[in-house]
Amino acid sequence: MRNIDIFTLLHEPHTSRLVQGFDSVNSGACSIGVVKGQCRQLNAILTESATEEDQWRIVNLKGSINSIAAFDSVAVLGAVDNDHASALAQMQFGRMFDAIEDDVIETNTNGLLRHLATSQFHKHKQLIHRDHLVALQDIPCAVLPGWDGIELTTHEGKTANLLLDMQLHDDNTELLSSFDGLANLLESIGAEHPDFDSIIVEYQYLDKLMDMLHTAMQTASKGGVKVLNVDRSEKPFRHKKVLNVAVSYDFEDGQSITILFHNPDRDAKRISPQDTLLSWKILMNKRDVTGVIQPNQGEGIALPVLAGRVVKLINQNSARFKRTQAKKAESAQTLADAEQRIADKQNQKTALSSEIQGLLDQIDGLNKQNNGQAPNTDTSAVGNTEQSANTKAVTKAEARQIYDALDIRHRWLTGGTTEEFYNQNYPAGISEALTDAKNLLERPFGKVALANGLKDSIERMIATVEKTIERWNKGLSEDSSKAKTYPPIENLGNGYYRAFKNDKKLDDWTAHINTNGEWEVSANNASSRAWRNGYGAPRFFKTIEEMIAKYPAFAALPAMLPTDNNTNANSNNDDADYLNKVIKGEVDFSKASEVESQLESIGSRLTPETNDLFEQAVSAYSMYQVNQAASVN
Repeated sequence: MRNIDIFTLLHEPHTSRLVQGFDSVNSGACSIGVVKGQCRQLNAILTESATEEDQWRIVNLKGSINSIAAFDSVAVLGAVDNDHASALAQMQFGRMFDAIEDDVIETNTNGLLRHLATSQFHKHKQLIHRDHLVALQDIPCAVLPGWDGIELTTHEGKTANLLLDMQLHDDNTELLSSFDGLANLLESIGAEHPDFDSIIVEYQYLDKLMDMLHTAMQTASKGGVKVLNVDRSEKPFRHKKVLNVAVSYDFEDGQSITILFHNPDRDAKRISPQDTLLSWKILMNKRDVTGVIQPNQGEGIALPVLAGRVVKLINQNSARFKRTQAKKAESAQTLADAEQRIADKQNQKTALSSEIQGLLDQIDGLNKQNNGQAPNTDTSAVGNTEQSANTKAVTKAEARQIYDALDIRHRWLTGGTTEEFYNQNYPAGISEALTDAKNLLERPFGKVALANGLKDSIERMIATVEKTIERWNKGLSEDSSKAKTYPPIENLGNGYYRAFKNDKKLDDWTAHINTNGEWEVSANNASSRAWRNGYGAPRFFKTIEEMIAKYPAFAALPAMLPTDNNTNANSNNDDADYLNKVIKGEVDFSKASEVESQLESIGSRLTPETNDLFEQAVSAYSMYQVNQAASVN
């Protein structure tokens, strides 16, 4: 289960909600909701930067309302640290009862759900206890197994029930994940390999122990899954300041059992033949099952009993494990097939590109042949030939050939990505075809060519190419291949616009025109979220050009702003609304200077639609002034 899946949204970011004792509380850049469990739900905060790798943080708050003690436990996902989580919880929920932080507890999703589903912790509403929550992290199963030898005394005496209990609490599906070798295991636990003298005796004894356990497993299997291979660490390694040895048993269905032994003497620098090795961790595939197989740690379990318990779990898990591995192999093969198809398509694209280039070269050769001069001709002959060629009417086929040559080359040179477009020399690649097209326009066009609109088509194509050349030259001068691109600007309404730093949309800026006629920009980034509660200190710019120079993400904003026509229309609508309010007496006439200034402003931009309303409004205001003068006299 993903950590975000347990969150239920109640209030979107940048929205206000009513809270008793407060006019309103703004959610800021966070989403506000709840985390629902079987026995209890918690208020929850989801930051805009929350990811699947983040852990939930439970913030315990204590305070008072009217001298009466109050408390709340708030779940926060996406906080950068405990202080950040505490600040968010106090801002959104704690300030309603002047709360202070009591504790911040980190938890995984499944551990939190287990706690919220445990009724004994929630008989009376109270703060989340750290010990209770920590105890429910990564547990092997809900019911502690009981064994009488190799016979199970709990879970109704059924291995299937025990394994189901383990699977329900296998948060990371480690029971169904293939063991990837002792080397990776030792690296994951931070094992350290000191240098020792030769310890042959110890290894001889260990080999005997391994063989005995192997034999016991084969005997206990009773026609089930067999051990195929036994592996051990090459030499003792240090882990948690003691010496360890690891043994791994690989079964024929792909499962594995790994046992870690240690010498509890912290002062030992080597393992002597007389030292006792104790098993302290047993892994089934990648899952720690020590608490299942040896619920009473250090009980000195006999090898046949240990082997019997292990084999029971291995056999019970075998079918599901093989199905999971088959699905993983199928998914891996599907991915490999997809990657191969992509590679094939790339090869086809390369071949087609070569073919297209060959066709372009053929077109260029035909154009040179058609426009070439005959050899061994004197100057006058050449002049006469050129004059004849310039006066010869352009045929439909000739015009089509020139147009296609220009069009194909243009599409070919602009058909890739923006980066590819700027990485090539577009003007040089198109120049020859462009020259041929311009030369063709200097000749008269035949009736058929004109009737088919080929002259107009060539002219439009030339204009398109010249604009593309201009764009390429401009982009090249600005190093467009390295130029940064931004996501589309969002229109938030009421004159507010939001631009983003990158495609992840983690950081953004909000811009609007303030009452002083300046562009005001506020940042929402890591710094503002951590220190300014999601509201950065604003910056001010007299023109939109100055703002864009500082914040290039707003480069497309001018095209989004209202046109003059729209502005005038909006202005007319605002004027009409104000005049109607004056006529109805909904304007405060006691503020004479303000009313008269507004009327004068509207009178300077009257339209046919507002002319009559303006006269009525002036009359209404004049009557008010007459009545006021009469009351004074």
